[in-house]
Amino acid sequence: MNPFYPTIMKMHQNNQPAEIIYQSTSGELSHRVIYINKVTPQFVQGFCTLRKTTRTFSLQNILSVYPSKNTNSTFSKTSSIF
Repeated sequence: MNPFYPTIMKMHQNNQPAEIIYQSTSGELSHRVIYINKVTPQFVQGFCTLRKTTRTFSLQNILSVYPSKNTNSTFSKTSSIF
């Protein structure tokens, strides 16, 4: 199991946005803030604020994960962006 899976799962259960450092399959690094919709042992799906759309991220390509620094109230899954 990916070492970030329990952390991401807890953030999802608490409806808490996550900041991740992600490495694409081509090796490019990016910093993302995501609002998590779904978590599996292999993937995380959520709204990515960088791309402004729902994205799917491979857990094996997530290099770091931590709670978002955004101190606004937690994200509502009923928001109009979905």
